[in-house]
Amino acid sequence: QQIREEKGLAYSAASYPSFEKEYGTIYFYTLTKNDTLKEASDIMQKILSEEVFNKITEKELEDAKNSIINQFIFLFTNKHSILSNQLSFDEDNMPGNYLEIYRSKIKEV
Repeated sequence: QQIREEKGLAYSAASYPSFEKEYGTIYFYTLTKNDTLKEASDIMQKILSEEVFNKITEKELEDAKNSIINQFIFLFTNKHSILSNQLSFDEDNMPGNYLEIYRSKIKEV
């Protein structure tokens, strides 16, 4: 929001989680011009700082978990998504009940 909407530095700025069997990763990215890259990067580094993370409230954490859970349905939007996700699950040796426990595991975070 800061990078794209408040500062107008990017065409897109977002994050998304990726889950593996043993760990998870969160990707953060922005699509910006070369001349605004430094400023966008500085803002992103500040957003991802320990100082900011330490100020995350329970409500913000709940909102983030709900956002991930609400995006669950998009794993099944079309045949390509279903196949792509199933291949990823298989490649990462995810448990057979992965999709059944996905939402409850997110809530446990």
